[in-house]
Amino acid sequence: MGLARNLWTTWQTRRMRRAIARRLDREPVAVAQILLLFRMMLADGVVRDPEMQVFQSICSEHFGIRPAEMMALHAYLEKRQGKADSEVRDRLLKSMSMEERLRLIGLMGRIAGSCTSPHETSASDERFIRETAVALGVSRMDAS
Repeated sequence: MGLARNLWTTWQTRRMRRAIARRLDREPVAVAQILLLFRMMLADGVVRDPEMQVFQSICSEHFGIRPAEMMALHAYLEKRQGKADSEVRDRLLKSMSMEERLRLIGLMGRIAGSCTSPHETSASDERFIRETAVALGVSRMDAS
């Protein structure tokens, strides 16, 4: 019985990974955003549970990725991260409207703020958000 259950679970996981890959391969801008948000969790070198919970919530709300699909998403991102060309990713992100870029910066702030008290984020998180905003052509005036 245990072997059959393990085989079923493995088959389901592979099926879900393929489904995520098919869906996201058609949405390169969404992949670029998700990769950036994933990197936001890693900005200070440690991924904490509150950051992961916010990331999962964002993925569900903004990209339609259900919590049950998160393992498949992580596998996809790990595979994709190694192949991702940062110039292509930057071009895709810059192709978004200013409103979309501001929303993305705000989502990064949600992740950064998830482990700290309100209005208090780590220096590395702040630096990553600031550098990303500059790279995306978002000024402080745009963000106001």
